[in-house]
Amino acid sequence: MKKKGNFRKVVSGLLAGMTMLSTVLSPMTAYAAEIQPEEKPPLYEEVKDLLDEDEVVTAKDYEIETGSVFDVKSDYTGLEIKDDNKVKVTFEEAKNDKNEDFTTDHVDTYKAVYYVEPVNQEHPKYQISRKLIVRDKETEVQTEAAGSEAVTESETAGSEQQTEEAEESESDSEITDIGADEFDDLVEQAQNQDTYDEESGLELHDVLEQAGDEGVDLDSMEEGEIATFEAVSAYSARSTQQVTIEKGPLYRYADYNLGTYLTEPY
Repeated sequence: MKKKGNFRKVVSGLLAGMTMLSTVLSPMTAYAAEIQPEEKPPLYEEVKDLLDEDEVVTAKDYEIETGSVFDVKSDYTGLEIKDDNKVKVTFEEAKNDKNEDFTTDHVDTYKAVYYVEPVNQEHPKYQISRKLIVRDKETEVQTEAAGSEAVTESETAGSEQQTEEAEESESDSEITDIGADEFDDLVEQAQNQDTYDEESGLELHDVLEQAGDEGVDLDSMEEGEIATFEAVSAYSARSTQQVTIEKGPLYRYADYNLGTYLTEPY
């Protein structure tokens, strides 16, 4: 009987030990289940039909200069949030194609992921993403562009100057320079020139004035070019006479005391 009693005590002790061990292991199993990684929310495209219009958040790619200060976790520049009272936006991560975290220390491109959680718990939480592009400072780019523009402007200015000089040279070549004696001869010839037509009563200045009224462009006429038109007689407005004008050579006389004269006989 004594042995049987001892056996019962041993069995009871073992059962008690197993109960205690089971009690200790149960919380550990539950804790292990709790630390499993949280499932990532679906992409916006997968749940967009379940969202209200003011719960939609869009993300545009954003450029940052190297060395600049940009708090990737809180700076939401480029995110379009229609109503921040309807959704909560949180930053998740920003990594490059090598799975490295975001930095502005060097040129690179990162994929930034954001979670959007509607205040309405019946609507699904979703994720959006965009590119964060770190590029060289704009001052360096502007310097190169300014240098290129300066070269272009210099070349253009040089080309325009050459064109103007060529036009001036061509214009000067059409003008005959004469001396004082030749100029006096031209003046004498002009004084002796018959500038009055007795039949029509027209003088030279009348003919030139009527030529302008008839659309004859005397300035554009070349040397030796002839223009013919019907001139109205000075005696009668109903009487006309055919008049022919021939343009003579252009002469230039430079008088260094009085100035420069241009004469163009007709």
